[in-house]
Amino acid sequence: MALFLLKKAECQAQSFWWELPHSDTFSAQKSHSEEERRRNLIHQIRLDLTLYYSIIILS
Repeated sequence: MALFLLKKAECQAQSFWWELPHSDTFSAQKSHSEEERRRNLIHQIRLDLTLYYSIIILS
């Protein structure tokens, strides 16, 4: 179960990573909504990984 959750967390982090705008494709004039979306995705990755690692440690 722990390995499954770890693999799921890794897959989600990779899929979120590809959704993030990368610096080479980002213009110097980032719109507020793009920056907000980027922050929200990073925050969601952190929350997901924290949850999965907590479950793994407790199991």
